[in-house]
Order: sequence, then C-alpha cells, then structure tokens
Amino acid sequence: MDWIQRLRVRQLYVLVSLHETANLSLTAARMHMTQPALSKWLRELETDLGVELFERHSRGLVPTRFCDTLVEHARMVLGELERTGEALRAMSDGAVGQLLVGTTPIGTSGLLPACLGHYRRLRPGICVGVHENSLEKLLPLLKEGRLDCIVSRIEAPVDPAVVAEPLQEEGICVVASRDHPLARLRKVDWARARDYPWALPQAGTPLRRELELGLAAVGEPTPRAAIEASSVVLIASLLQDGEMLAVMSDAVVQALSRLGRLKVLPLALGRRATVGVLRRAGTLPTPVLEDFLSCLRDAAQAAGRRPE
Repeated sequence: MDWIQRLRVRQLYVLVSLHETANLSLTAARMHMTQPALSKWLRELETDLGVELFERHSRGLVPTRFCDTLVEHARMVLGELERTGEALRAMSDGAVGQLLVGTTPIGTSGLLPACLGHYRRLRPGICVGVHENSLEKLLPLLKEGRLDCIVSRIEAPVDPAVVAEPLQEEGICVVASRDHPLARLRKVDWARARDYPWALPQAGTPLRRELELGLAAVGEPTPRAAIEASSVVLIASLLQDGEMLAVMSDAVVQALSRLGRLKVLPLALGRRATVGVLRRAGTLPTPVLEDFLSCLRDAAQAAGRRPE
C-alpha cells in the first residue's frame, strides 16, 4: 500500500503517543510538533487508510477499533526495531546474540537461577537480559516483541496472544524472621498470627489472590495489611523487624532460607500455583530461545515439582 511506503518510523511513535494520550495538544508537545501539523498528518493518514482512527469529541479523541488494531501492530514493529538496536549494541560489545527474559519474583527465586547457569554454559556468547516486574507490566512487552519470554505464574484464562507452558507447581507459606515470637512455637493458629503486623502482596496480584483463596478454603479472613508490597527484597528486610509476618512462594522461601533469614510457620494454606513460561503465539521460537526453554524444562525436572 502507498501509505506504508510513505510511513516513517517516527510517525509510528506519534500514532502510539496519540493513542495513549487521546489528546492532540499533549501529543504535539511530546513529539515536538505543532498541533496543526499533527492534525493535518492524522487527517491524511485516515484518508490513505480509508477509515476513521479517532472519534473527535469536545473532551478529546476516542480511538476506534481500527486505531486499536493499527497501534497494536505499530507497537510490535517498534518493539522489533528497538530489539534490533539492542542486539546490535550487545554484538558490538562482543556478544553473538541477545535473549531478553521477563520474570516475576517467583521466577527470579526459583526456576530462573537454576536455568541460567546451564544456559550460559550452553550459549556462552549470548547476552541474557533479565527484566523483573509484575506480569501485568511484562505481558505488553512480550506481545510487542520487546521480550522473548516470561517466567511467571500461569493463571487461567491465558491471554490468547501468548502460549503458556506449565513447568512446575509451587506452594505458598507464611514466613517470619527466625527471631519472631511465633518462630519458636511448634504449633501456631491463625487467630494468634493475626495479632501481628503483616506485609501482604499488593491487592490483585497472583500471590495475594492465592492467599485469599487459601484462607477462604479454611474459613479464615485475610489478615489486615500493615504494609502492601511486591518487592521480595523489601519484604525480607521488613521481616527482620522481628514482629512482621508475610506470605511467599516456596521457591522464594527456599532461596532466602539459604541465607538463614527466614522461618516457615506451621500455618496451612493448601494452595499451589502453576509456574511456567509464556511466549508470543503465532511465532516459532528462535534457536536461542528454544535452547533457553529446554534449560527451563531441565531445571523444572531437576526440582521434581512438575505439574500433573
């Protein structure tokens, strides 16, 4: 199409910005354009496409379904171009390729460390970039091609734009510092545990949902949160206060327990989460990614917690 040949990379950024702000003046300022020039470009693009990208209202712009589709693909193109630039920079520093992996805390403390050592020996020339965040923040990066895969909990329903491969099962448990008063007891009940301050995962996160479901199954209310946070480092540090309790996955607890910092309390939750790897649907894994996936499977097999 003629409009594709005339389109420049910078204009893709303009379109994405306009979709995000739904405001001509804000986008014009962000992209260092005049508003009349932006309006003229948008009208010409809509004419070339033969569809309306935005509905014009007094309060701003409302993207149409045509715009949503176009921006979805624009993000993918920009993601691939930015990945290409990162790969070239890595190669200029001596690497022969690049792999970008997203991970949530459960992956950082469990499968990923066990996998990376093996992968580095298998692919010594590959520069592996690891990005830790919530799954909500990582998924758009995966769909845009800015990440090769994500190691995380897998929850139903799975986004149709990704392929999910379950790798292992993880339980969750209540933890305290080894100096906590409850850490010295052989038997602990929920009523007593609720008397202490809790550092809980943020509302809406997978670990928080697992905690709430586990407590509901045994007829217990969720403890009141003194602090809500998703940072494992922060929560582990808060536990050293001596009174605070928290909930963590088995993998995180095992990693921190090796440092002699935590004690698992005998409070049953009975919930297990499926941990696995997510990648983009409709694309075949590159040899670099396929080797990484193989290493993840080997790490899960060695841990002996494969899902049924």
